[in-house]
Amino acid sequence: MRTRRNPVVVERRAIKGRAPITLHLPFPPSANNLFLNVGGWARIPTPAHESWRAAAANAILRSWPRRMNGQVEIFMVFQERAGRRDIANAAEICLDLLAAKGVIETDDSRVVRRLTLQWGDVPGAMIEIRSCDRP
Repeated sequence: MRTRRNPVVVERRAIKGRAPITLHLPFPPSANNLFLNVGGWARIPTPAHESWRAAAANAILRSWPRRMNGQVEIFMVFQERAGRRDIANAAEICLDLLAAKGVIETDDSRVVRRLTLQWGDVPGAMIEIRSCDRP
């Protein structure tokens, strides 16, 4: 109701859920190939890690994702490859990149409420980020 003392009408209704963000990234390198030990006192990124981060950052920039604030649930599908790979290491590399590029908040211990990982028939990695309701 608009009155003289209250010229603004406030509409009370539920806020619609945000649309999910879908990203297609190149397949991440092995966790064993991320850093080199230099002289026993420093660790520097390997060329494979730097080139993957650059390619993945370009893929993120091309898709123009908005920042997903608050708690999220993330669904990741990685390309099936021959050999033994730890899917959790691939996910951690991708989560670090998402936080560094500002797609999700940086404190992933409290932000990521659900993380689903699977192997599938996708090129590289497909990541879907959805906002989730607070408990």
